[in-house]
Amino acid sequence: SVSIIRMLLIASGAVACAILAFNPAVVTLWLGPERFGGLALNAALAALVIAHSLAHGLFTTSATLGTRVQAGWASLAQGAVNLGAALLLGRLLGLAGIALAAVGSTALMAYPAGVWMLRKTTGLDQAALWRRALGPWAVRAAGLLALGAVVGALGMRVSPWLPLALAPVLAVLY
Repeated sequence: SVSIIRMLLIASGAVACAILAFNPAVVTLWLGPERFGGLALNAALAALVIAHSLAHGLFTTSATLGTRVQAGWASLAQGAVNLGAALLLGRLLGLAGIALAAVGSTALMAYPAGVWMLRKTTGLDQAALWRRALGPWAVRAAGLLALGAVVGALGMRVSPWLPLALAPVLAVLY
């Protein structure tokens, strides 16, 4: 279970880093600068990728080991919270609010339920999950995600070609 969650975090962290660094440039060059939703939306989408990947890892590992029905109910509860939050935050913050609603529903519903189900099926509690998977990943990913955000912001200010030129460097660092 820890290995699966680690692999999902590594993969989703790479995708989030790519979104932060390259999405502004790709959208600007491909669709035009007026179609880019802004750096706040971009950051919310990156957070969404990580949050939903974590929820997926928690739900699927525990469901495979015996909590399939509970995982189904937890998914429905997360969806209901997501819908309500998206309606509210979408009105307040626009598209970024809808993405943040998904992050919030993961934090409020999926994470606690997923940790509970994982503990029930494997004995892995929240402290061990943080010590063995989430904490080490977060320490390494924080700097790379910040670097991705800086590259994306520089691309918006300097040139949309800059992030694309830095792609190999970011890939090697990640």
